Amino acid sequence: NESLIEVSPKLVQQLKPHQCDGIRFLWNNVFESIDAIENKKQGNGCILAHCMGLGKTLQVISFIHTIFNYDKITNVRTCLVLCPINAGNILLI
Repeated sequence: NESLIEVSPKLVQQLKPHQCDGIRFLWNNVFESIDAIENKKQGNGCILAHCMGLGKTLQVISFIHTIFNYDKITNVRTCLVLCPINAGNILLI
């Protein structure tokens, strides 16, 4: 079975197994499947809650990068990121 949507291999090289699982979790809860997207079924959403330092930011960036790369399938063209002010400073480093 070949996937229609895949995370960039360059990103996958940087991800740990639990982070790949987290991205899959995001996909399964936000979109569920390509069929669900085509049938305009809305996902449930989710909360990615790991301990500090396990790479939630990288997981979310990888997820957003992936759904933007496949915007013709996902129909996602914008994203709003809400985070504390100090988190924004960390991301800019």
